[in-house]
Amino acid sequence: MPSLGQYHDFLRDMDESCARLEGTVVERCPSECSDCCGPQTVHPVEAYAILKGSGPLRLWRKGGDHPAERCTFLSAARTCRIYPVRPFLCRARGVPVFARSIGGGWVRDCCQKKRFLAGPGQGSAAGALGLRLEQWKARLNSVNEAFCESNAIPNRPIRLSDLFRAPWVYFALFEYVKPSSQESGLSMA
Repeated sequence: MPSLGQYHDFLRDMDESCARLEGTVVERCPSECSDCCGPQTVHPVEAYAILKGSGPLRLWRKGGDHPAERCTFLSAARTCRIYPVRPFLCRARGVPVFARSIGGGWVRDCCQKKRFLAGPGQGSAAGALGLRLEQWKARLNSVNEAFCESNAIPNRPIRLSDLFRAPWVYFALFEYVKPSSQESGLSMA
């Protein structure tokens, strides 16, 4: 049965790929940087993982209101309240990525505050350095579809701001998710 186990495998692989890319960083972003942290949506499997793994809900409110036009899970100090269980797109922030352009080719993008060993225009190695977002998105979509189908959950995007403001709605949505043996020790409370 599809479970968070498949999602955690996906995140582990994603984190390993990002760590390899981080190894090529010459200049890092400051720890308090949250320039990439804006409003976004997540898949149901990601929302479920956030609810299962982020601890007591009262901790979400600790740290004050989030900065305007930023992710609702940012504290007033611009730190992530759900960092250990942050979703896919948050994990991809700050590392070089390739995304499909409107013309169908690949476009490389990365944080402008970081400098990497192999950057745009620095030889043929530059083209190989980066995550191919389409491949990662396809894998996440597959994991999410299996999760939604096996648990009879609507496969619709969930805004992080809605998850933050009204988590009880999503506790009700995920009430009947069948946990795998890997998840048996986790609690939604």
